[in-house]
Amino acid sequence: MRILYNKRFSVVSALFAGICFILGGCVQQPPESEPAAAPEPAPLKGQVFLVTPAGRSVTLGSVRVKLFKQESISAHFEKFEQQFIEKQNEIRIRIEKLETKAAAELAEKKEAEKAHAARLQQMQQALAELDREIEKEVGKLEEQISANDDYVKFVSNFPVPPKGIPLKEEFELYAVRRDQWLKMSRSEREAWSIVLTGLNAELREKQKQFAAKREEELKDFESELQEFSEKIAAADEAYEAILAEIKEDRKELKKSPETDGWIAGLPTPFLETRTDAGGEFQFKIEPDQHYFLVAHSKRQIEEEFYDLTWLIPIGEGEQGRLLLSNHNVVGKDSLKNYVEAAAPDSETNG
Repeated sequence: MRILYNKRFSVVSALFAGICFILGGCVQQPPESEPAAAPEPAPLKGQVFLVTPAGRSVTLGSVRVKLFKQESISAHFEKFEQQFIEKQNEIRIRIEKLETKAAAELAEKKEAEKAHAARLQQMQQALAELDREIEKEVGKLEEQISANDDYVKFVSNFPVPPKGIPLKEEFELYAVRRDQWLKMSRSEREAWSIVLTGLNAELREKQKQFAAKREEELKDFESELQEFSEKIAAADEAYEAILAEIKEDRKELKKSPETDGWIAGLPTPFLETRTDAGGEFQFKIEPDQHYFLVAHSKRQIEEEFYDLTWLIPIGEGEQGRLLLSNHNVVGKDSLKNYVEAAAPDSETNG
């Protein structure tokens, strides 16, 4: 029984294997896949026009329209952006230097103002002391001059007796002066008059010298104060000039990239054409590529000057009609966005 069982198992196994071989040979194998055909170039159409403030639509003919593959323009934008960053860094460094210089000028101005105030106080005290000294000396001279004038009057004329009935003291004083006058000869009286008159002239000259000394001292003080004032004014002027430079640099720092800057050095376009009289243009592009369309035009229309630049990204498979007008020109504030859009790692790369 064991031998019979083994024979049956062998027959079944052989039969099953034969069926599998037959079936395997009969199954149809799938054909090898053929490479996909390259997509057909697709038309890219557009029109360039502008709308005037009066609402009139004006088509722009003979406008050069350039088409760039993204990889070719991204290097240009990268270089342009790097130059712009370097320029801004230079401005920042210049601002830092100017701020340091401004701080120094301001410190110098404050120091000059402080020195001016201190010196002014010293001068006022010195002038007040000089005035007291001069007043004292001039007072002495005035007393001496007055006494000399009185004596000159005395020797020049016989003493006049008091009017009416004088008091005893008045009469006694008059008598003394009368007797003194009578004891002097005429030549003595003339000599005293000449001497005292000359002395008073000298004393008055001394008074003038004191006044001149004060004027000279005051003039020196004013000259010194003027030097302080000029130093303060110069420091203030330099400070304000530096602040004006800083203000201009900060204004420059806030500026966005200039459109003319990146247009000047554009690489050779992938395709280029000009708009017809109706402002129409057309390209045939590969639909699986990313492009950038660039157009620039300067026109005088209705006494209005227009400087128009367009930078339009075209994504993979993008279709439709491009309208280039006032609404989508490149502005200084939007150029940075376009520069970033053209970068190789941009989302438009997929």
